[in-house]
Amino acid sequence: MAYQQGPQDPRQWHTQPRQQQPYFQQPHGQPPPGYGYPPPPLPPRRKSNAGLILVIIGAAALLLFGGCAALVGLVGESPQGADTIAATGTDAGPAETSGEKAEKPTSTPTTASSKKKFAPGDYEVLSPRGFAKLVKNPDAYTGEKFIIYGEVTQFDAATGNDVFRANSGEKKLQPEYGFTSYDQNSLFAGSKDRLSDVVEGDVFQAYATVLGSYSYDTQIGGNTTVPSFRVDKIKVYASTKQ
Repeated sequence: MAYQQGPQDPRQWHTQPRQQQPYFQQPHGQPPPGYGYPPPPLPPRRKSNAGLILVIIGAAALLLFGGCAALVGLVGESPQGADTIAATGTDAGPAETSGEKAEKPTSTPTTASSKKKFAPGDYEVLSPRGFAKLVKNPDAYTGEKFIIYGEVTQFDAATGNDVFRANSGEKKLQPEYGFTSYDQNSLFAGSKDRLSDVVEGDVFQAYATVLGSYSYDTQIGGNTTVPSFRVDKIKVYASTKQ
């Protein structure tokens, strides 16, 4: 192999043209920037909608606050709307119409507790048959008023000072030999003041109101049911105890 010798003159070393080396090219796409090609253009920037959204929110807030202010002003200008509810309540004062004031009642209403004045004519005199029907079914005569006669058979600490037991009847009888012929066991109740002068053995006339039937235990361990009366007025006219 023959060796080729270069030029001996050094000035000729740089006079020979250099051969240009080809650039390396990527198989797919463009080469990255800095390798002989300009960088690819950037994609176009999308416009932001943030400004439009802020404008819409601001407009909605203005409308909302404006509506609230208008409502407050309307309520403030017409205070009658707030008083309408109070006027329909139970605490509302009397209304005035045509410049006239409501008149106050001039009389006090009567109540159920008012005492009715005693009237002897309201009390019925019973026949023997009528008294027998009363004794048979006292509850059917509750509230009715009759004149009852009788003899007090028990009025002590056991009964109290406002209740006594008596043998009763429909007609006035006089005691004979210290006894009367009343034989219907009955119960009478009244106020302490009205019965304060009544004692066991007294024979009486009573203006009484029927209270119905009453059951109580006896001293011998039994039970009995008797007609009961409220004493509206009583008069003692005799006694079996002289």
